[in-house]
Amino acid sequence: LEEVAQILNASYLHGDDHELLDAWKGYVQSCAQHEAQRSDIQWWMAKQYAQRGFFADAAEVLTEMIAHQPDNLEARYVLAEMRWWRDHADCIAWLA
Repeated sequence: LEEVAQILNASYLHGDDHELLDAWKGYVQSCAQHEAQRSDIQWWMAKQYAQRGFFADAAEVLTEMIAHQPDNLEARYVLAEMRWWRDHADCIAWLA
């Protein structure tokens, strides 16, 4: 997962998303290798994506997480927040 975090950080800092597929593959591999910690890995990954502005990827992880744990209120809340910001981005005055 350290390598995944490094890929995401480099992608964020350089504005380049060409290596995001490598990060996704690392995430999937980690989940497969550590099934007992799957929800912890998913939560960590969703936060990594969201903190760097990769909201579609974060939403994908959260949706997968909720499919496995429908009663995870925290994941549902964060997904709802992300959707609200996505849906209302054009109404918010952004300062450049």
